[in-house]
Amino acid sequence: MMDFFDTRTLKKDKNQDGLFNFFQPTFKMLSDVDQKLMVVDKNSAMRIDLVCNELYNRVDVCDFLCSFNDIDNPLNIMEGDILFYTSFTTIDTFRIKRSETDNTRSLLLNANKASQVDSNRQKYIEDKYTLPPTMMPVPKPHIKIERDNFIIGER
Repeated sequence: MMDFFDTRTLKKDKNQDGLFNFFQPTFKMLSDVDQKLMVVDKNSAMRIDLVCNELYNRVDVCDFLCSFNDIDNPLNIMEGDILFYTSFTTIDTFRIKRSETDNTRSLLLNANKASQVDSNRQKYIEDKYTLPPTMMPVPKPHIKIERDNFIIGER
């Protein structure tokens, strides 16, 4: 059996009715790690679990092997594909610790931010320029053609 997600490490998103956040990254890429490669043989095609077992004598790190090789569908590995791997002892250095991602949301979002008034937008409305039909109570044409002139917005 392959373990691609360990629900103990996945975070539930309180803003999404407590659903699991499957978009939270679980591994980071490191460039200074010794990498080896293997060629997928005929018996291991479409079987990431067999590849993982061959490399690590276990299948509970299939998620790492997929992430390390940028594999989005483990059934897509075919005979002759080259897979990179590293020693089992270095796999934990690739794992993203929960504390590394916990602050991301608070750094990017500010729930206490006050609404700001855009002075340019206010002037745009006061000068009666045409807004898209979905924004106006009564749609107005965006462009008028008078003789050889294009007129954008109202005057």
